[in-house]
Amino acid sequence: MGHGSKPICLHLITERKLAYASVNQASCAFRFRYGKVLRQAQMRLDIPMAKVPKRLAQILTRGQVARVMDSGATLRARTLLATTYA
Repeated sequence: MGHGSKPICLHLITERKLAYASVNQASCAFRFRYGKVLRQAQMRLDIPMAKVPKRLAQILTRGQVARVMDSGATLRARTLLATTYA
């Protein structure tokens, strides 16, 4: 493990509340630094890649769907909305 790389990543997650992409970028930077620049490839870096939480799709009510469908100004716009939503 690199000199303090894991505590730094944990600090980024817990204290600074950075996004997963930022923590992954820092983790990759540590891997590059120790593996390529310092040529310490035999050193194991136990820094897992952060997983981005999956978001569930928002479910619209029947009234909301009807308002979306009716919001098209022309027949073509309403048809595109209905086709896209289906």
